[in-house]
Amino acid sequence: HLVMGESDQVARQKMARFTATLDHLGVEVSTGRVVDFRARQFIVKEPTQGTVPLIYPCHFNGGFVHWPRLGGRKPNAILDDERTRELFVPGAIYVLVKRFSAKEERRRIVACMYDPHRISAKHVGFENHLNYFHAHGRGLSMDLAKGLTAFLNSTLVDVYFRQFNGHTQVNATDLRSLRYPQRAELESLGQEVGEVFPTQGELDALIERELF
Repeated sequence: HLVMGESDQVARQKMARFTATLDHLGVEVSTGRVVDFRARQFIVKEPTQGTVPLIYPCHFNGGFVHWPRLGGRKPNAILDDERTRELFVPGAIYVLVKRFSAKEERRRIVACMYDPHRISAKHVGFENHLNYFHAHGRGLSMDLAKGLTAFLNSTLVDVYFRQFNGHTQVNATDLRSLRYPQRAELESLGQEVGEVFPTQGELDALIERELF
């Protein structure tokens, strides 16, 4: 850990309060199964009958996945075929984190929720540039997912994460190494998040109020 100044030291001290591992939370994090250049023959620009949503980082928008994104460079779906089904996960609530962030992005960790109430599909594919949090292959509860998304998107976590991660990649191993608030704390935090995620300032104030 490289502590560069007072704000880094404060972040490190605050993060020391958290002791829960993902195992304690009953949560795992995995890398998206769809490697698009290997599955190119099955990937399509627009969803049609017989396809499954395919989620890329470009579908992140304001704390939630917004799908489809038509007219963009990235495709939106993958064929539901016996050769592709091992790439899918059940349509449920997940927390997604970008594996690669641009240097100009404000945060190194960028998280959002996949909410099946907003995207009606029995299965979904997550592209390999994403990590996804799940409960041993199943979806998360709404409150836990909202709380986890809020925590990961906080300035506190971003400042702390930059102390031991000097590049723009956020791998599943990095997310496993973090310590988290207890499950009840994350669920309580999630209960404070409505249909729209707070702005960065509001989110940081919420973290401060609920966790410290």
